[in-house]
Amino acid sequence: MEPSSKRLVLALCSASGFIDYLGYGVIVPLLPIYATTLGASEVDLTLIFSSYAIVHLASSLPFGYFSDRYGRRPFIISGILLLSASFAVFPLARSIPVLIFLRAIQGLAASLMWSSLSALVADIYTSERGEKIGLFNAFTASGSVVGPAFGGTLAEVSFPLPFIAVATVSLTLGCYMAFRLRTLVVRVPSTPPLSAIRKVLSVRNVLFLFIAEVAISSLYGAMEPLLPCYLSGRVAMSMAEIGLAISVSSLSFTVLQPFIGRLSDYYGRRTFIIPGFIILAASTALIPIASNTIQVYLVLCLTGAASAIAFTPITPLVLDSLDEASLKNYGLTSSIFGIAWSSGYATAPITGGLVAAYLGISKLFLFQAAMLAAVGLLSTKILHEPKQYYDNTFS
Repeated sequence: MEPSSKRLVLALCSASGFIDYLGYGVIVPLLPIYATTLGASEVDLTLIFSSYAIVHLASSLPFGYFSDRYGRRPFIISGILLLSASFAVFPLARSIPVLIFLRAIQGLAASLMWSSLSALVADIYTSERGEKIGLFNAFTASGSVVGPAFGGTLAEVSFPLPFIAVATVSLTLGCYMAFRLRTLVVRVPSTPPLSAIRKVLSVRNVLFLFIAEVAISSLYGAMEPLLPCYLSGRVAMSMAEIGLAISVSSLSFTVLQPFIGRLSDYYGRRTFIIPGFIILAASTALIPIASNTIQVYLVLCLTGAASAIAFTPITPLVLDSLDEASLKNYGLTSSIFGIAWSSGYATAPITGGLVAAYLGISKLFLFQAAMLAAVGLLSTKILHEPKQYYDNTFS
């Protein structure tokens, strides 16, 4: 059977990522409430949520490695079907161990999908890689924006309803992909896993961009748990105002990504990564200076926009660098950078909380700003712009 068209593959990958993010957005506000009704303690809640992250991190590299060997399609389809099954069972769970198990299954499903989704987009696009990956990222990220409101609204009608809805949509998409998604299998030469990881990390730009991605995710990992209380106390913002400010930041980040990706295809990745980190550092330093609601909105909007400028070209530049080195380990590389994002996001609340507790939250933002500025300045010396590769053989 002929491979599916590029547009169909991009649409199906984006829809899969959107549903995964949508499901995550549904889980975050509803699962703690449901678990509490089953008698969950704070420790139990920690175990429920950490089980997802632990399984996700532990399985990401193996799935990425095997998706390079055996193709993306089986991993994406099995991942979304497994996600559907876990959501279908959630309303039936009646104990804390079952909830922990189901979250672990969701972490496994996420690893299956994300080991291959962005890698498949990279397989089929080269000359438009920045634009298409930007579109993919923007569409998938919008699921996390829609998810909490979607889940909360349906839960008001019936608590199991949002879980059943996500399970149904996932199952429908998975079955559709099983029949319609056909892709060219770009098999990577057999290499032992550790050797493959060393080869990827030895490619110019890759290790530094890994650190750059950790820096961005650390910013958000520290901001999300600490910023609301800070804004409530210092600026006297209401919960609704704080929620709107965070939404404004997320919206600017999401909307700008396709445009930045497209521009980076024409003008180079470094052109945006370097100023993106410098502007992000400046906007982060402005957060503790903002003294009223309007200033907070403006600063967080700038932060979201700067994040898009810095973050969007990272993945295309990594892929361009792999192409220059004649490596096609896109799945393994996607998993490595997924670990980069998760690592920064998971550790920053702890380290950020300690800095804020001993030095104050204003110092935390200044520390984050200094780290981001350092990445931006080092980018001018370290980052190399590879030559572009064009491949129009896919139809």
